[in-house]
Amino acid sequence: MKAFIFTILLSTIFFSSALSNKIEGIVLLDNTDDHSSTLVEFIPISNSAVYNSIVSDINGFFSTDLISGSYRIRYSKAAYQTHEIDEVFINTDLVLDQIELSSKGLKEISGVTTGIWYKDTTYVVTGNITIPSGNSLVIEPGTHIHFDDYWGISVDGSILAKGTKRDSILFTSGNTVKERGDWEGLRFNSSSDTSFFSYTKLEYAGPPRYQDGGIVWIVGGKVVMDHCKLAHSPSVGIFSQRGYLEISESEIFEVFQYGIRNWTNSIIEKNIIHHIEIAGINNYSLSPIRFNVFYNNRSGLELHYSSVTENNIFLNNFRSGVFIADEEPIIINNTFITNSNGIMVYYGREGKPLVTNNIFHQNDRAINNDNDLIPTVSYNLFFDNDDYFKVPPVGFGEIVTKNGREIESDTYFNLFEDPFFVSTTFGELGFANLDSLSPAINTGDPTIFDEDGSIGDLGAIWYGENAPPSDFLLISPSLSSTLSFASSAFEWQDSKDLDPLAYSLFIYNDHESVNFSNLKSTSIDIDVHEVLSQGEDYEWYVLVTDGIDTTYSDTLSFSTENIPPSDFLLISPTPSSTLPFTPFTFEWENSSDLDPLAYSLFIYNDDDTVNFSNLKSTLIDIDVETILSQGENYKWYVFASDGMDTTYSDTLSFSIEKTLSVQSESNNLFFYPNPTSHEIQIFDNSKEYYRCYIYTLDGRLVLSDLKKRLDVSSLKKGVYMVLIHNKLGAVV
Repeated sequence: MKAFIFTILLSTIFFSSALSNKIEGIVLLDNTDDHSSTLVEFIPISNSAVYNSIVSDINGFFSTDLISGSYRIRYSKAAYQTHEIDEVFINTDLVLDQIELSSKGLKEISGVTTGIWYKDTTYVVTGNITIPSGNSLVIEPGTHIHFDDYWGISVDGSILAKGTKRDSILFTSGNTVKERGDWEGLRFNSSSDTSFFSYTKLEYAGPPRYQDGGIVWIVGGKVVMDHCKLAHSPSVGIFSQRGYLEISESEIFEVFQYGIRNWTNSIIEKNIIHHIEIAGINNYSLSPIRFNVFYNNRSGLELHYSSVTENNIFLNNFRSGVFIADEEPIIINNTFITNSNGIMVYYGREGKPLVTNNIFHQNDRAINNDNDLIPTVSYNLFFDNDDYFKVPPVGFGEIVTKNGREIESDTYFNLFEDPFFVSTTFGELGFANLDSLSPAINTGDPTIFDEDGSIGDLGAIWYGENAPPSDFLLISPSLSSTLSFASSAFEWQDSKDLDPLAYSLFIYNDHESVNFSNLKSTSIDIDVHEVLSQGEDYEWYVLVTDGIDTTYSDTLSFSTENIPPSDFLLISPTPSSTLPFTPFTFEWENSSDLDPLAYSLFIYNDDDTVNFSNLKSTLIDIDVETILSQGENYKWYVFASDGMDTTYSDTLSFSIEKTLSVQSESNNLFFYPNPTSHEIQIFDNSKEYYRCYIYTLDGRLVLSDLKKRLDVSSLKKGVYMVLIHNKLGAVV
């Protein structure tokens, strides 16, 4: 019996472990730091699968246990695009790829297209698009374009896609699981104008391998690209068949055939090309290839014409750095590190390449050539290669002389010393830079000079040739944020450089600017209320300099909060007081603010409202009898404004006294107020003037005048008799 129970327990434990799996992931929202409350659903596809759901926390993290099976995973939240993963088989613990939900609206588009594509919209391409001749499509920074099938854009006009470092433009597959060749790509036809792409990524496009085309296919017109990325194609990144290509400071990677297939006179400079399955660039033209980095490709560069290849770095290419297929190209001032072959000369082709001022370091073979294809090799440095040549020139490698720096060399002035690189690791500071002790300094072809007038160095990067500080991003305050009107930290990323760096921070708007120079750190605390104005919009950027070159960040906007006027109290009239029907001073406390203030006084009841605006003082004399009614109840309040924010006082009540009047029994003549302290007024239905006599009770005349309004403020307090005569002298 004990053995039977033990067997059942083991079976139960094994069964539960096999079917329950811990699933974790992160789902972010694109426009907030609060990533909570996204619903993550696991929808069964297979029979064993069981529905489950969970919501993310403030960091976007979620974790749940899931029975083994096949699931569709759906991420959803109101006001965001729903994201689905079609099918995931789960039979073990799994950490899902991070997902970001977009707050942008969706718009389907196809056919003839011109105008502007806006960054607050994700454009879903549902059919082929044509841009007509003479027309442009302008794409705002931050815009995303998704292709839901194998569609493309045919350009007879032009595309202006100028993203920024922070808000790049994206052309990509609309599929949940993206694959190479999901959409056709961009084709620029013979009638097209000049198109521009900056900070734009194009991915998962292109025809099947070995077919004409590419992510970008130039059949005509001119295409200018900088700071772009092209990736994940089954064919070619850019095929410049006709027309004109200018590409710089861009990256091309994970493409099957060629990063760039160039048949035209183009400018190809300062790019990084890596992980290409055949060759980084296939150059069927005389276009020079300059200042690029080729790494982890089958071949870095294939040459078919007598073009110039200079100041490039070839790193870890597993067939060759440069593959020469034809003619007599010039290979000058390049650096070859850890390639299978630094240069490979194709067998059976004519031509004699010129190889000079290069460095070959730690390659399996520096130059692989055929018997009849021995290049001209002079003023190079070879060190720590497994082999130098397949078939070397006569006398190569035999130390028989010294160069101009008295360093031993062969008869072609080739050196065989350690080049003393600062680093040979791509991405590290000083990669492929020469140390000050390098024998490659000032030992090149004496007919080639550095910018300082000295004999040229060997390799792609000359010693003392200043590389500018690396790009960097601003961190805080973030785009369109609002700063409290107190101390605030301005922060940015660190820039990289071999030399000491100094940063300068600039903050400005249309009417003021401040700057902080020679900063050694990447942050500074600023007393905002001391240097900026409240309630204003500003822009800011940072520049960094190594003393020679300067690199600028992008520019971000922010605003300072406006501090509202301080609270204040009403002074007079006091709550529930009764005012005489005479002039009265309304008064309140002073409100404090950094900006000038204006007050507004409001007095109202159910029947009437009066107000006094733009008051600069905290009191005002009001002629009560002119604007208010006697015997009425009123309320009053004041607000203070600095032009942006408003602060209200509390509301108090008061009343106006009801004064008596004396009326003649013989007509409609009467006078008021009674009692009074400053004047009396005589009213009737005529325009007639009356003479008024005022006596003391003992019969002494103290005042008389021919007016309807008499000033009695000079009289002593007491009781008086009033006689009123008309123009005939009759007592009325």
